[in-house]
Amino acid sequence: MRARQDPPWTQLQLAGQVGLSRESIANIEGGRQQVLLHHALDIARALGVTLAELAPDTLPSPDFTALVKDETAERREFVESALIKAKPVPQSRSA
Repeated sequence: MRARQDPPWTQLQLAGQVGLSRESIANIEGGRQQVLLHHALDIARALGVTLAELAPDTLPSPDFTALVKDETAERREFVESALIKAKPVPQSRSA
């Protein structure tokens, strides 16, 4: 976790600050444990960074098709519509 390195925190110090075990911090950093949102917020606050700064530079694209395969056509269309709307829109540059 890059954010933990500036200022330098040990895993044990960060764990104590956010109420997790050192092992949990190590597993989260190593990608072996998913982090709950409220723990991610606690970690970000303790380190003085945003959630975006904690996230990896690239995230795997989830397979939403698998999530909605048993849903009705109407529900699948709703999810697809929501995903399209959720895509980031490039900001226009002012001259």
